[in-house]
Amino acid sequence: MYPLIRLFQIIIFLPIFIGCAQNSDIATVAPVPTVTAITIPTAPPTATARPTETPLPTTSHTPLPPTNTHTPTASHTPLPPTDTHTPTASHTPLPPTDTHTPTASHTPLPPTDTYTPTATETLPPTATATQPPSPTPTEHPIQHVVHISVDGLNSTLLADLVANDQWGEYDAFRRLMDEGAYTLNGRTDYDWTVTLPNHTTMLTARPAFPQPDLPADTHHGYAGNGVPFPGETLHNNGNPAVEYVTSVFDVVHDHGLKTALYATKLKFSLFDVSYNETHGAADMIGEDNGRDKIDIYDNNPIAISMSEALHYRMLESLVTERPHYAFAHYTEPDAFGHAFGWGSDDYNFAVREVSGHLGELLATIEFDPVLAGRTAVIITSDHGGSETGHSNASIPMNYTIPIFVWGPGIAAGTDLYALNQTTHVDPGNGRPTYTDPAQPIRNGDTGTLALHLLNLPAIPGSYLDHAINVYSVLK
Repeated sequence: MYPLIRLFQIIIFLPIFIGCAQNSDIATVAPVPTVTAITIPTAPPTATARPTETPLPTTSHTPLPPTNTHTPTASHTPLPPTDTHTPTASHTPLPPTDTHTPTASHTPLPPTDTYTPTATETLPPTATATQPPSPTPTEHPIQHVVHISVDGLNSTLLADLVANDQWGEYDAFRRLMDEGAYTLNGRTDYDWTVTLPNHTTMLTARPAFPQPDLPADTHHGYAGNGVPFPGETLHNNGNPAVEYVTSVFDVVHDHGLKTALYATKLKFSLFDVSYNETHGAADMIGEDNGRDKIDIYDNNPIAISMSEALHYRMLESLVTERPHYAFAHYTEPDAFGHAFGWGSDDYNFAVREVSGHLGELLATIEFDPVLAGRTAVIITSDHGGSETGHSNASIPMNYTIPIFVWGPGIAAGTDLYALNQTTHVDPGNGRPTYTDPAQPIRNGDTGTLALHLLNLPAIPGSYLDHAINVYSVLK
């Protein structure tokens, strides 16, 4: 039955997709090959001009019926992602929310300010200062972190989907809420709600733009959001006051651990080029591990169902190449939001697809003898979205994003703001600046958190260098 549904979708949307592909950086689509190992490109993609990302036309269509499986067909043409949008003057955003109403058949774990460890766990000591306790490897032996960005994941819409899920189609997100620490009221960068500036903030723990009352070398300064030109890096096209923008990849790699980047947008070549053997900094920590900070790089934006092919290669890589820090990017919600609108049936379908991917990731971790009990997963987003865009950074639906942390020792079913009462404050509907005394938890905090979970130091020169607590409530 499902192939017939997919065939019907292809017949309806193929003319639209083909027309849009001609104006995007996705020129052709090839069937997903059978993959036995990760393929690491020897050189980043090149471009002679930065493509213009144009929103897809919003033609009438018949939405896909709910499904929890997906079998791609060889003729399927994915929607090209796009990151440009100018909100209309009449737009009234929905207020963000950090709560949801569960269905009658499901009772979620309520946020709690206590955490009872199992017999095999050791509860970290209660902090007496504003700095949360730093767990030791014996308390929480996390040796691998999978850091995921779900492009365009809107918190308000996600909360509604999970609350009204009667068929288990969003089970992975429900599981992350029940078994991990989370908030649905996180914040993006203050000035930007687009892809590359926010992902750069996640990976460098720096604001994107100059901030009042902060030194000139605080921000990363990269404002581009298209496919970078050949040789373009964060260092030569970012903040001129910062000679080298150090990243999570630098810290992990220079401490002798393995790194990986799995991306579904061609523009992510920016990070591979910025931290390759030519532009990466010298390793000054212990043994010289070289300048190339990203050991495994897989960027395949031309794929059926966009993230699906890369997703399965990533799962294989996690259990064969075993990176200690892996950053992964899922693009579907953003692509379908631009094409059909955030909150449309098609957008909901895209979120459902990602939920399936995340469920498979958690299962892979649990059934692998090396990863099980030693792996943490961090999930966030670069921005939300409203109508068919997200570029207006003053709209709550655009700047409000979720943050999930799952893994051994993580306080289960607990709100992240309850775990960080002395350092962070739930902003409600507000949009605090970086210098506001009451700081929200941001997607820019997740890179520092990943290092903290691996028992590594913060990124040199970073501003968001204080790891949020995910283990126990501070009293």
